[in-house]
Amino acid sequence: MKNSLNNDETLERMRILQEMSAILTSTYDLDRLMRRLFGKVAGVLGAAAGSLWLKEKESDELVCRVALPPNALLFEGRRLKLGQGIAGSVARSKKGMIIPDVEQEPRWDRSFDQKTGFRTRSILCVPLIVHGRSIGAIQFVNKLREEEQFSEADLAFSGSLANNCAAAIEHARLLEELQAKRQLEREMEIARSIQESMLPRRFPSIGGIEVAAATFPAHELGGDLYDVLQVGPQKYGFVIADVSGKSLPAALFMARACGLIRAESREGATPSNILCSVNEFLFDHSGTDMFVTVVYSIYNTQTESISYANAGHCAPLLIHQSGEHQPLETHGKPLGVVPELMLPQGKVELREGDLLILYTDGVVEAMNKEDEQFGETRFLELIKENRDEPLPEIIDRIRKAVIAFTGDSRQDDITLLVVRRKVGEENALLAG
Repeated sequence: MKNSLNNDETLERMRILQEMSAILTSTYDLDRLMRRLFGKVAGVLGAAAGSLWLKEKESDELVCRVALPPNALLFEGRRLKLGQGIAGSVARSKKGMIIPDVEQEPRWDRSFDQKTGFRTRSILCVPLIVHGRSIGAIQFVNKLREEEQFSEADLAFSGSLANNCAAAIEHARLLEELQAKRQLEREMEIARSIQESMLPRRFPSIGGIEVAAATFPAHELGGDLYDVLQVGPQKYGFVIADVSGKSLPAALFMARACGLIRAESREGATPSNILCSVNEFLFDHSGTDMFVTVVYSIYNTQTESISYANAGHCAPLLIHQSGEHQPLETHGKPLGVVPELMLPQGKVELREGDLLILYTDGVVEAMNKEDEQFGETRFLELIKENRDEPLPEIIDRIRKAVIAFTGDSRQDDITLLVVRRKVGEENALLAG
């Protein structure tokens, strides 16, 4: 094994070090940087093949990010546990090594050779270290000249280059993460704008009826929706919905669902027909695995009744002036899950003083640090205690109670739509 370099080789490697400095500042594209650096080092060492492994920040696994021929595509993306194989051992120990004969090395994994027909003879591997922390390893396989082997001089040279490479790679990776974070922030801002545009700025005036609604996201981006809309001369729709996911695609999915619900809310349409029509379109055109749960109810001012249909959502609660309560239970699948829906429809009278509560599961399924749910019983008692308060006050007391119950552990949005039929007032629409 040749352990020293002649003058020409030393000068050549000094020149390469200067070239590497230029490469290190030429690009902040992580993949491009790694390929350029790795290819340059391999060429200087006269290596026939090799691979560059980076440690994932979220786990103790190394991922092959760059591989040199032969069969590079088969190698890239492979994973190793920290400490597994040659690269994993070097990354964990932070010490480079030369394996002159892999057949004598128990840590060598021969499965790649067996699969591809490539013959590994020797390996040189050095760690990638930044501020004393290992972020991966670079592994070189075989000298191009079969009679040559990796030397101590090769090990020292590649170790020096690896330190510089590691700093550049980490810098590029941090920039990549920063760019991804900024992109996510832009997407979140767009999603928030979309959601805000979907919420009604004001409700239609309904004679003899009070309405209030609010949504309180658990995080920067929520996934709930409410709406109040006129669907005929004497009919008004109350809608509450919860989309799966909290992302820009989820916001776009909810926007599409909201637009469809409004478009289908025509005179003569029933809650069941509206939701079934929306489901058919979402299933055929969404192209995602997202779904939305919805309760759609229509109040008829002439009959003083509410008809309703439920697509996988929490059952609304009807609280009578007497204090008795009635869950409006009809069951169906969420929208966007199956191509055709059969949604049963219910109907109930809305008497004077009755309170109708539409809500999302972020209320009753809110959990405290002991993994106890807020629950329907606690929710129902809270409503009954405050049923005569102004509707915005009822909503605020529910919000405060849930937040007090969960503390810092609240994970889901709180959304409520509350409807109350006034006592002692004739229906203004009927009177007119």
